[in-house]
Amino acid sequence: MLISQFRSLFITAFLFGFACAVSAQCPNNPFAPCKLYENADAVFIGMVREISYSEPVDEIDGLTKKRLRNKSVSLFIKESFKGIAEKQTEITITIPQIQKRASSGELTFDRHVYGDCPFDGFAQDETYLVYAKQKASERKSVFFAEYAINFTDAEKAITYLRNRKAEHQTAVLYGKIVRKVRAYGFGFPEIIERPIRNLRIEIHSEKQTFITTTDEQGNYLFLGIFPYEYSIKYDLPERLKVEGDAKTISLSANSCTEFNITALTMGQISGTLFTEGGEPKVGTRVDLVVASEANKPNPRFFETISNNQAGKFELKNLPPGQYFLGFRLMRPLPNPYRYEPIRPRTYYPGVADISQATLITLAEGQQLNDLDFRLLPPLSKRAISGIAVTPDGKPVANAVIVLMVTQNEFNESGGVAKTDEYGRFSLPAYNDLKYWINANVSIKGVDKHSEPIELSTNGDINGIKLVVSSSGKFCSLCYNKYWKRKGTLPQ
Repeated sequence: MLISQFRSLFITAFLFGFACAVSAQCPNNPFAPCKLYENADAVFIGMVREISYSEPVDEIDGLTKKRLRNKSVSLFIKESFKGIAEKQTEITITIPQIQKRASSGELTFDRHVYGDCPFDGFAQDETYLVYAKQKASERKSVFFAEYAINFTDAEKAITYLRNRKAEHQTAVLYGKIVRKVRAYGFGFPEIIERPIRNLRIEIHSEKQTFITTTDEQGNYLFLGIFPYEYSIKYDLPERLKVEGDAKTISLSANSCTEFNITALTMGQISGTLFTEGGEPKVGTRVDLVVASEANKPNPRFFETISNNQAGKFELKNLPPGQYFLGFRLMRPLPNPYRYEPIRPRTYYPGVADISQATLITLAEGQQLNDLDFRLLPPLSKRAISGIAVTPDGKPVANAVIVLMVTQNEFNESGGVAKTDEYGRFSLPAYNDLKYWINANVSIKGVDKHSEPIELSTNGDINGIKLVVSSSGKFCSLCYNKYWKRKGTLPQ
C-alpha cells in the first residue's frame, strides 16, 4: 500500500424572450440589445444565401496536429444598423471549425471555440439579426458572428435598433436577479449564484410605471424608457434579503444601464465553541456536514472559524437541509510528531460518536443560534513498536510502516515511520483510537506489503511482527476494508 493512498481526500454553478443558440462552451453574451450593439463592429438583418466550406488544412500546435477548415456563410443584407456601408448588399461570416471524432467514431467538424466563439446556427434561406465582430488578418478583414437571433424571435431587439437609428432619446435598463448560496466543500467558489425566475419587477417615476418579469436565467429588460429617476420594486421569495440597499436608478438619454439584484438566503447557524474546561476556544475551525453524507469519504460541508475572544462562530447564507455540526469532521488527525494536544472528532452537542450527535434541521432562511458545544478532552499518547520481516524471518530494512485510523466509515492516516537496518520501527499513536498497521516495501522492483493488523484501542503495544509477504498494491483484507468503498477494482 502506498502511503498517499491512506490519506483522506478532502479536496474533493439571453436575450429576454429571444431564442439563443450559443454553445454552453462560449461565454454568456450581454443580455441587453444595447450592450450587444455597443460590443459589435457590425449589426444587421441578413438572409442566408449560401453556406460553403474551405478545404481542410493541417495545423501543428506544439506536438498536436489539428485539421481545420472555415465555414463561410454569405448573407444578403436587408437592413443595416452599424458597420455596414449603405450600398453594401452582402456580407460573409467566417466560422472556424476543427475536426473531431464523435462517440460513434465518425469524424466531424465542430465550431472552433479555442479562440473565437462564433454563432454557428445559420440555416439556408433563414433570416437573422446578426451582431458581428471584425478581425483583421494579414490579407483581409474577416467577420465573425458573435451573436445571432432568428428574425422571428428578434422583435424587441429590432425595435430598439430602429429607435436608436431614428435617434429616439430613450433609455434601456436591464439586469439579472440571482440568489447567492454558499457552496459546499473544497474546490468550489465560496458563493454560487442561482437565477430567480418569473419574479415581478416594477420601476416607476412620477409620470410612468413599467412592469416586467425575469426569464429563466433571471434576466429582466426594460426598453424605450424616458430619461428620469426611477424607483425599483421587486417581491423576493420569503426568507430572502437583498444584498445592498440601492432602490433608485437615474437613467439618461440613450443610456444602456445595468442594474443587478442579489438576494441572500438568511439561513444561519451560530454558537460558541468551548474547551472541555469551559473556556472559549478561539481560532478553531467548526464544520457543518451534510447529514446524509456524513459517513462518506468526502461529504459536502461548510466551515468557519471561531474568530473572536468569546469563541463565537457563525455559518451564514446556508441552504435548507439536515446537518451535523462539530469539530474536525472534515480534517484528518494531525501528525502526532508535530501537534499537541490532539483533540478527537467532536459532534454537537459534545459527543464522539455520530450515533449520539444531534441532527440539525435547517429550514429555508431559518436562523439557529446559541448552538454551544464543548470539545472533547485531548487524546493521550501511547507508543507502537515492532519489527518487519520476510516470511523466512529476515528483517526488512527501510520498509514504510503505516498506521491507519479505522474507527470511522472512512479512514485516516494515523502516522508513518520507516524500519531501521534491523527491521525495527517505533511510532507514536493515541489512546481511544482504533488503528490498523502494516508494512510496505519495494523488493527488487516488486511492491510487497504485510497483511494489516488491528490494534487494541488503548495502551502501549510492543513486539508487533509484520510479515511482508503479499504482493501487489493491496490485499483482499485491505480491499474489503478500504478500497472497495472507493470503487476500486480488486487486484
